[in-house]
Amino acid sequence: MSLYDSQVGVLYQITDNKPDKKYSILPTVLSLISSNDLKDKVVLDLGSGTGFFSHHIANLNPRMVIGIDNSILKIGLASGKEKYPNVLHTLGDIFYHDLPPSDLTLAAFVLNYAENVVILKNLFQRIYESLNSGGEFIGVVDLPSGKDLTHFGAKKHLSSQKDGSPMFIHLYDDEGSETCTLEAIYFRKQTFEQIAEKVGFSDFEWCEPIVTEKGKEKYPNMNWVEYLKKPELGYFLAIK
Repeated sequence: MSLYDSQVGVLYQITDNKPDKKYSILPTVLSLISSNDLKDKVVLDLGSGTGFFSHHIANLNPRMVIGIDNSILKIGLASGKEKYPNVLHTLGDIFYHDLPPSDLTLAAFVLNYAENVVILKNLFQRIYESLNSGGEFIGVVDLPSGKDLTHFGAKKHLSSQKDGSPMFIHLYDDEGSETCTLEAIYFRKQTFEQIAEKVGFSDFEWCEPIVTEKGKEKYPNMNWVEYLKKPELGYFLAIK
C-alpha cells in the first residue's frame, strides 16, 4: 500500500460531511436511482471507496449492491463499518477488470480517472456489456468552470478544457479546512455523450442537480442558487 493510498483513504472519509456532498450530490444521485424499482436487482458502485453511496443505495432495498474499488485500504474501511447484508465490497480495477452483471451501474467521481479517451471508452464498453437489457448507467463527473466552491467543499484547477487535461481537485471539510487534493483528468461533456452513443447506449441525458431543503436550512448563508448555476459537476443517465 502506498503512502498516498493510505493518506487519501483515511482523509477522503472526511469529505462525506461536505455540505454539497450531503445535501446536493447524494440527493441528486438517489433521485436518479429511486425512480427505479430496485427490488431483486443488482447495483454496481464503481470506485466505491469507503462505501458512501453503497450504504445509501442499500436502503433502497436492491437484491445486492456490489462496491468495487482498487484501494485495499478503502475496501477494508468500507467492510469494517458495513451494516447492510445486501452490500458486498470487493477489490478490483474497474478500468481493466471484468465487471459482474448488473441492472444499474453508478460511477461517481471515478470516470475522470481514466488516463485518456481510449481507456474511458473501454470502460463505457464494459459497463454497457455488463448491464442487463434495459439497464441504466449513472455517472457523476467533474466539469470545472473556474468557480471557488471552497465553502461547499471543493475547489478545482484546470489548465485547459481539452480532453486529457490534468485536473486538481482540492477537497474541504464542513468547516472549510482542506482535507486532501486529488489528481484527475478532464473530459468534455460532448466526449461522454459521443462515447455513450458509440458503445451502444440507446439514450443519454444530462440531469440537473438538486439541493435539499435541509441543506438550505443548515447552511442559510451559502449561495445555493449560485452553486446550481453552471454546476461544476455533471450528472448523466444512460440507458441500454
